[in-house]
Amino acid sequence: MKIYNAFKAILLFALACLSSTAGAVSTDLFNSPLTGMWWNAKEPGWGLSLSHQQGIMFATIQTYDAKGNPVWYVAPRCVVAGESCSGVLYQTSGGATLTAAANQPTVTAVGTIGLTFADNSNGMLNYTIDGVNGSKAITKQVFVTPAALDPKAAPCSASNFTRDTYNKIIVGMNLAQVSSIIGCANDGSLTVNVAGWITYQWTVPGQASPSIAVFVDDFASQAVPLPIFAPVLFKTGRGF
Repeated sequence: MKIYNAFKAILLFALACLSSTAGAVSTDLFNSPLTGMWWNAKEPGWGLSLSHQQGIMFATIQTYDAKGNPVWYVAPRCVVAGESCSGVLYQTSGGATLTAAANQPTVTAVGTIGLTFADNSNGMLNYTIDGVNGSKAITKQVFVTPAALDPKAAPCSASNFTRDTYNKIIVGMNLAQVSSIIGCANDGSLTVNVAGWITYQWTVPGQASPSIAVFVDDFASQAVPLPIFAPVLFKTGRGF
């Protein structure tokens, strides 16, 4: 019962956070969900890389010019304000190489950049380059689908939920490991995404119990504890 009540409290807290923090840009110093590779899936061939630390984003754009030559733009100080950031955009060339003698790099201011985020996975890139204005829809690039969300996995049954199974789930495991231990498909309809962590739940289809919930980081890479609760939790279970 204590485990159930803890999970219920966390789930209610998560739902409340979804309504109050949706669209907010995270200012987590080391684990911002905005850090990563971004692109427009309808326009393969160019991309945007972001590193977000507190109130500053470092953005790099890899693209081509009108003649097909590779071009590299950087915005080392895109200042965050609300759900957006803005800064000066530079074009760079030269510099150190891995296979040849290094050249002196050149850095030239060519315009401005603006980024606006609807959530941690979707946004808009606005830019001015050499007097030309442009705008691109961007999404965070996901190149590995967590095994826990594999639609080919078998649905859960009561036999998947035992105390021994629950005890084998430890901090630091990734979703593939957790899914392998439980041995069935994650219930995607009960996934809750809140800035800083995501809740994944396994349960018997159509039933509230038995179930196991695991809290992972924003990159869906490993199970993490939630320090906002005492005692610290990284998983909950009920009905077994």
